[in-house]
Amino acid sequence: MRINLSLIYFSIILLIPLASAQFSLECLTEDLPKSVAYTLKTSDGMTISVEERGDISKPTIIFTHGFFSNKLAWEPTFTSPGMSEKYHLVRWDLRGMGDSSKDSDTDKYNDIELYAEDIKLIVDNIKEKKGKGKKDNPKIILVTWSTGSIVSLSYFNITGETNVDGYVSVGNNFISFQNDNVFTEYSKLTIGSIVTSHTYILILDSLNNLIKSFTSPNNQFPQSTMNFFLGSAAYSPSESRSAYGDFNYDYTETFKSLLIPTLNIYGNDDKVVNPVHSQTIANLRPVDGLNHILAYDGVGHVPMWENPKKFEIDLDNWIEDSVLNPKHQKAPKAPKVPTTPQSPPPPPPPQPPQ
Repeated sequence: MRINLSLIYFSIILLIPLASAQFSLECLTEDLPKSVAYTLKTSDGMTISVEERGDISKPTIIFTHGFFSNKLAWEPTFTSPGMSEKYHLVRWDLRGMGDSSKDSDTDKYNDIELYAEDIKLIVDNIKEKKGKGKKDNPKIILVTWSTGSIVSLSYFNITGETNVDGYVSVGNNFISFQNDNVFTEYSKLTIGSIVTSHTYILILDSLNNLIKSFTSPNNQFPQSTMNFFLGSAAYSPSESRSAYGDFNYDYTETFKSLLIPTLNIYGNDDKVVNPVHSQTIANLRPVDGLNHILAYDGVGHVPMWENPKKFEIDLDNWIEDSVLNPKHQKAPKAPKVPTTPQSPPPPPPPQPPQ
């Protein structure tokens, strides 16, 4: 009975700052266009929570958060007056996280393609609604953070990029955390503890340590924001956390072969994903008029929180220049040059008479 009371106590301690933060954010967004929340049903019976803000006739940005988080990870950008005026904004909760349904069946979480099907469900739904307006801008851009990158890349892997016009990775993670030089050693050990531990207090302690490493050492979150992230991270079933630990993935080739504009944003002070890994991944694609890399000095793993204004301006400028009004089109593939038929060998010289 003592253990159950402890769980209830710690859950309340975590949810109070999360609820308080949400109340404060709602007060700050009174002048914004009202957001619309709804759910979508997956083929395997899960319920996916989605929230939209802004005019659907404008270009759509779909925000995907990382594991051990929820859609509130995008709060600074999603509640920006400038972004909601210019774009149709969509954010959603991964299955088992936030307001999406939870299930004790591990088969609901242990295949990354299930998450890819979820984002396909959202993209298809937005695409269908956009098609109803004659003046609708059909453009859809996927923006992903941290381990949310693998969800979008898995989507591209199974469906291609036909229905999407641009892809942004923030604090990218395209390779399993167990591999060398992808995550920092500190975050690698911390994540390992999160996905393997079955003791509630140890899980909370590991999540807290991971969140502490989100920001640049010179720009730490206030305690209220730390509690906000911790409350979000703790609100997911153990089956979801442990499933992430079993994923084995490498989406570098998928990213490299994308035929749509891409943008990689990462912090040079990232203590979660190794910045050297982020730079290596970003350089897999040629940096040109459509593909860009932005490395932020003095920023860690959450650029949209650490420098929200710069993040918003950079995202807006890239969409404007590379997706909506591209100044540099990719050069078409050179036509295959037919091989010149070889000339027949010259006849042998006449033999002298014997």
